[in-house]
Amino acid sequence: MERKSPLPHLLLLALFLALCCFPACGSASGGIAFWVTPADGSGPSDAAAVRSYQDESDSYYLFLPAGWEASRLRFWYKQEGSAAIAGVDARNGELTSAFKPGKTVRVRVGKTTASVHVMQSKGVASVFLTTASGSLSKIHTSKSNTEEGAIAVFDGTQSGAVLTDTLAEIRCRGNSSFTLPAKKSYQFKLTSKAEVLGMSRGRTWILTAGFRDDSHIRNKLVYDLARYVGLENAIESRFVDVYINGAYRGLYTLCEKIQINDDRLTIGDLEDATQDANEEPLSSYASTGPKKATAGKGLRSQIPNDPKDITGGYLLCIQRITHYGERPASYVTKTETYFEVKEPHYLTESEYTYISQLLQSVEDALSARDGTDPRTGLHYTELIDLDSFALKYLLEEVSENYDAAHNSQYFYKPADSIGTKLYAGPAWDYDTTFGSYASKKTPYRDALDPAKLWVSRRFAHESCWYALLYGHGAFQTRMKELWKERFLPALDILQGKQTDPTGTLLSVDAYAAQIEASAAMDVIRWPITGEWSAAADTGSTFKANITYLKTFIDKRRTYLTKLWK
Repeated sequence: MERKSPLPHLLLLALFLALCCFPACGSASGGIAFWVTPADGSGPSDAAAVRSYQDESDSYYLFLPAGWEASRLRFWYKQEGSAAIAGVDARNGELTSAFKPGKTVRVRVGKTTASVHVMQSKGVASVFLTTASGSLSKIHTSKSNTEEGAIAVFDGTQSGAVLTDTLAEIRCRGNSSFTLPAKKSYQFKLTSKAEVLGMSRGRTWILTAGFRDDSHIRNKLVYDLARYVGLENAIESRFVDVYINGAYRGLYTLCEKIQINDDRLTIGDLEDATQDANEEPLSSYASTGPKKATAGKGLRSQIPNDPKDITGGYLLCIQRITHYGERPASYVTKTETYFEVKEPHYLTESEYTYISQLLQSVEDALSARDGTDPRTGLHYTELIDLDSFALKYLLEEVSENYDAAHNSQYFYKPADSIGTKLYAGPAWDYDTTFGSYASKKTPYRDALDPAKLWVSRRFAHESCWYALLYGHGAFQTRMKELWKERFLPALDILQGKQTDPTGTLLSVDAYAAQIEASAAMDVIRWPITGEWSAAADTGSTFKANITYLKTFIDKRRTYLTKLWK
């Protein structure tokens, strides 16, 4: 059941101040500034308000969310003097039917008049966020900076919000995406767990910008593909239009955050168990381990007491080794594959020894010709869940994920009472797939070629796990079985040859149709420049990007089908 709760007056005041003090969103040179709210909104400080947008060429836009009645909007402005819409005098808070989608409306505020192009999303939900300061400056400065705020969610079919709540925090997220002046990705935390747009309950949620994907569908497509083929714990996601402090921020993918809890990844909460065994907060204990990334070593904390069971759960993620030291718990294998320990955030010495030895044992077994770890005598099939690794490999290889060997690769080890092996997944972060991005350097440009293997190749200074797995017969046998049983039917659906009766997976054309109106708004807010795609040329329009994606999938299927007969 989705929750509605009153928003604190101070947060509404923050939005009111933001709306009153800022010029039209995006404007650097002043001009007119106004905003609109739904007819049944609470007033000028309504959390769900849409500000006018002024681009660099001084063109004005009004980006309306799906479901709002464009014929019944309240008009607000702060500049001195009177205002008029389409030549008719307009007062603050007055209802207007003038902002018809697809039309251009003359708006005067004070002595300044401008033509405003009205656009509206269709069938896509929207998320309105406000920060307590009424600004994004603080959280855009550092990923560690947070603000409190408020949220209103609309499902795209009605003008009323389906969820309103205060936010415990909102912050920026991402690695390379955070450093670029493109649209940012965000993480927000509700005050308590709630269902959002039909997804399972959670408190922490991610808004992914997908700034390297001008089709806007790659992340959701691959998340849905992971669910369809049966990769355990695959996340749910939704397309959403995002507004922050009244300013339209673009088309995003809203999804669950990968984390251990009873509603997401149910593998045993080792962090809580460790905290219960110790008197002081785990963050208060000193860190130990090398300051620089060192093969065969990692970071942990000098926590005095262990819980009774240290076998799990562990949530792990392969990242670029340049990120070593950013988290208090990690391990670098002998091949310099860098694992961040996402959870528990802090490891005791015993926990560090347990998980680092398991990771090294898997790597040593994969490196051995017979697949057996010479130290323990265990075969790799005794250490890993073969199906999850085969499914995850296929997900990365079929999508030709540029980051597959070095970034955002999740694994987990449940408590032994739940599972005794290491699992691959959940799937995460797929904007650099299906030829959307590659470095200009050889051989990395090969990620743009649908007729070449990518994930099973070994590159210097990157994880070799999938490459090592690909060389073992048992893995290849099971991988090819799953390719034929699950991935070929999935590709039929993506290519529009079949439909999924459960609705889990759609065709590329169906995904594109869902977001077409939203993509038209996004490209005004964030024009396609190709600046973030490096060597890739995916097209200069939304339609061209969808065509590029479909063609890439067709060629990828043809190549892999011949290869994996």
